[in-house]
Amino acid sequence: MNRWVCVGLLVWGMGCAGLAAQDGLKAGSDPCDQAARRSAAAVLEAQKGLVGQLVEDLVTQVPPALRTQIAGFKDTLVAATDAVMHCEPANATAEQLQKDLVGQFHANQLHPNPPKPSADDPVRYGADLQVEVSAPAEEPALRIVEIGFDIECGDDTVLLVYEPVRRNSQVISASGVHLDSGTPIGLVRMLRWLAVPYEEISGAFGGFFEYVVLPAQEGKPWRLAVAHGEPWCTSRWSGYKIDLIEPEAGTARVVWHYQQGYVRENGPRLIARQNGFELRLDVGTIESEQMVRKGVFRYVVDGDTVRRVGPIAVDGRGFVDEWLQLPWSEAKQWSVPEGLEGFEKAHEAFARGHKDASVTYSYGPVRACLMKGQYEVEIDAEPGGKQFYDIREGTNGYTLVNFGTTQDERCSGADLMKKK
Repeated sequence: MNRWVCVGLLVWGMGCAGLAAQDGLKAGSDPCDQAARRSAAAVLEAQKGLVGQLVEDLVTQVPPALRTQIAGFKDTLVAATDAVMHCEPANATAEQLQKDLVGQFHANQLHPNPPKPSADDPVRYGADLQVEVSAPAEEPALRIVEIGFDIECGDDTVLLVYEPVRRNSQVISASGVHLDSGTPIGLVRMLRWLAVPYEEISGAFGGFFEYVVLPAQEGKPWRLAVAHGEPWCTSRWSGYKIDLIEPEAGTARVVWHYQQGYVRENGPRLIARQNGFELRLDVGTIESEQMVRKGVFRYVVDGDTVRRVGPIAVDGRGFVDEWLQLPWSEAKQWSVPEGLEGFEKAHEAFARGHKDASVTYSYGPVRACLMKGQYEVEIDAEPGGKQFYDIREGTNGYTLVNFGTTQDERCSGADLMKKK
């Protein structure tokens, strides 16, 4: 039997009995199970071929032949997962599905005392296959499959989402599969999210990989906010990307995309918020001494519009640091309207200085002002002198209320964020 034809039929809810008969399967065998086992065997074969390709250590470029092989391995993983999931009961638990996939793919191997790698050890692309299945509380009918494997200096991840497919279906779902209130008979893929072939390892969905589910509402299907890093070998400085995606014909439609740099020191954390999501991770500062701070990226989703909201930092000094690094089109959102003209000039002056390698910035004191909830943050430029940013604390972070080059005498308290 043509394994891939059968897997394709299974994905769309069609039987393989006829093809199984043509292929000479034993009488009484389960065609669905046979197809699942064959596609799983194809995964092991593809993984074996990929792991066998030896690449020099710490080489970030991915040769063309290896790119093709990685893409083929991921396609095989997707097809095999489709086949296995289709053979499962529609109400199968995430734990049972994970157990079955792990067994079929020989994944999640435990290494209690792994040998220490040698500098001469070859890189094993495709090794250490890991499978995790979850059932999100926000959309309990969904089954989300996360599959990861090793690449040079990191890992790559494939994300798949499944829903029950139903008999006697009439209504077309977001993925093109017919669904209605009939009896669930299996699980079909609604979404696929993976990296396109990459020339360098930074193109992989790795470094970190986090997602949250946003439940369906007001005519919009359920969605996923997915964040991942960019694997690299030689620096703690890297980049991350975050996307809001929704199901579309078994793959994914990107509703919104954002990318920025971050620091790979502490694990990023993505959480669901009311009407949105929030990512926290380490980011770079404008300062030459204290180079890292905690970053906060909170978003509200309204239809296809994704809007950043406060807080944009964990403290007042971090707020000013973030305000200065944002494009003016965004920074003005966290500024009082009556000061925008002067604030824009200050923002432009900083941008010019920040591009000049001869200009350095250091944090000065942060002092409370006589006005309740107001603080003054000092930033020192060399050359350039001192700058003072007055901020007001609100329910969701801070707002810039004044800027000057001399200290406000009403803000003369002790330094609240004295450097250690």
